[in-house]
Amino acid sequence: MDGLEGNLRTIRPLYKYSFSDGQQVYVSGRNAEVIQYTTTSSRFWAYLGAIPHWLYFTPLRKHQAEWFSFVVWSSGIGSIAALLGIVVAIWMLSPSKRYRHAGVPTSIPYRGWKRWHTIFGLFFGIVTLTWAFSGMLSMGPFPIVERLSGNAKGGRAVNLANALRGRGRFDLSAYAAKPPTAALASLGDFQPKNWSSPCSPESRTTSPPTPRDTRALFR
Repeated sequence: MDGLEGNLRTIRPLYKYSFSDGQQVYVSGRNAEVIQYTTTSSRFWAYLGAIPHWLYFTPLRKHQAEWFSFVVWSSGIGSIAALLGIVVAIWMLSPSKRYRHAGVPTSIPYRGWKRWHTIFGLFFGIVTLTWAFSGMLSMGPFPIVERLSGNAKGGRAVNLANALRGRGRFDLSAYAAKPPTAALASLGDFQPKNWSSPCSPESRTTSPPTPRDTRALFR
């Protein structure tokens, strides 16, 4: 799924090598560097975690703008639905306990499964609301979020929302004469960090790696 990310487009084409024990590697066709390594176990947990959480399903994720809109709208609808449920539950509550349940005064006007639905709904509704709404804000769908997060400071920083929508391109010519660290630092309030690849130059190969070679790259 990560192979669909925009930051990998500069190292395509990617070649996928699969092995009988479930290992898979993606190798850059430009520099023969191993870009991604997965196992049957890691892919299984990804389908239970990150992929459904971010809706990283290939048929949808490969369409950047449509994926962005779907995530924003679905999280927005989920936030509104959770908020309405919380409002209705609080509206029906009686702090003075004017209702009775099993002969005892209670604040909840229901019995049976409706009573449990109200109790669990109040708790999980708040969790769902904060989870869905924070997820929507993380996509930067509103200009105010961009300003508050610093992404629109001075008009020089990267517009995260437009980048996620797949709109526009960066003018790289302005950074061509600068070292990579200086180019990144000039984007705004950004602290570049040095990163070293787990694949040493000696480990790179232009031929399909063997399973033993693959394990060696990621020790």
